[in-house]
Amino acid sequence: MFFPTVYKLDRFSRNKYEMAIHRKHHKDNGIKILSAMENIPDSLEGVLLESLLEGMNQYYSEECFYGHNFNLHIFEYTVSL
Repeated sequence: MFFPTVYKLDRFSRNKYEMAIHRKHHKDNGIKILSAMENIPDSLEGVLLESLLEGMNQYYSEECFYGHNFNLHIFEYTVSL
């Protein structure tokens, strides 16, 4: 079995859907993704923790995207005045 290591899971994917596809593809090929900074155990609690981290990563990614767009709209409004 091959164990590639990522710094954190959010570097691997920031979308829960993409993460599920990548994880399934890797699992089918005998690859298990490990995180250097997140200690995720190989137990039922680890499955829950991975799911929680994936949800938090997607939330953070979307929050940054919408926050950035909101700030751009404010900037465009103040420049046009």
